Amino acid sequence: MSEFVKEVNGEELKSVIADNDRVLIDFFATWCGPCKMLAPVLDSVASNHPDVKFVKVDVDKELQATREFRVTAMPTLVLVENGAVANRSVGYMPVDEIEELLG
Repeated sequence: MSEFVKEVNGEELKSVIADNDRVLIDFFATWCGPCKMLAPVLDSVASNHPDVKFVKVDVDKELQATREFRVTAMPTLVLVENGAVANRSVGYMPVDEIEELLG
């Protein structure tokens, strides 16, 4: 696991969102090829954005959180700002597209 992107469960996710102004959530599955490709890219982006909390949620373990955020495909990135969904993207993304997602 990365020093910049921490895997959290559903309860931890609620706390992270409550405690941080900007959170980027990576909804992933361990068996998902594009999710595996995205992990090092996300680590790279996270290292350059100390103002954003980066977390991962395993869709197979955290069904409630997956439903709440309406995740239907992996990977799905969801940007939460001040407790509300501000942006989202589905599928693998290179660094520049993740940077654009973050605004």
